[in-house]
Amino acid sequence: MSLDRPRTPYLRVALGAAGVHQLLFGLGFLLLPGLVVTTVGARGLEGAAAMGDVRSVYGGYLGGVGAFLVMASVRTAYTWAGGWLAMMTLVPITLGRVLGLALDDVDAGLAFRLLLIEGFALALVSAALAAEGWAKRQAGPPRS
Repeated sequence: MSLDRPRTPYLRVALGAAGVHQLLFGLGFLLLPGLVVTTVGARGLEGAAAMGDVRSVYGGYLGGVGAFLVMASVRTAYTWAGGWLAMMTLVPITLGRVLGLALDDVDAGLAFRLLLIEGFALALVSAALAAEGWAKRQAGPPRS
């Protein structure tokens, strides 16, 4: 894919939706990690060390990626970078959830809930990138 202007609004909408989702969860984990951990049903994450890890990884990382995706949905100069960043973060997270369910003794209920959320974002961005590729093929080769 070239880095020209997106041909459809789908990628920008998908990045905005995924970005807002990650930004809100990131801010929740950063500011109120105990409440969010309890709300999503993650048992076993207790104590200062666990909350510090939750704040930094889920809060800081998710919040930072989410903020970039929101910005990429608004600024077309960053839309392609946002699409690739979303794929490079959502694919390994989703794969990790699937492997955790298949190979590890994880809480299946929690893993499925998180997998549905992250998998939905992955499917949304993947479909938007596919629509961009389709629109580009339909437009034909660039005119010189």
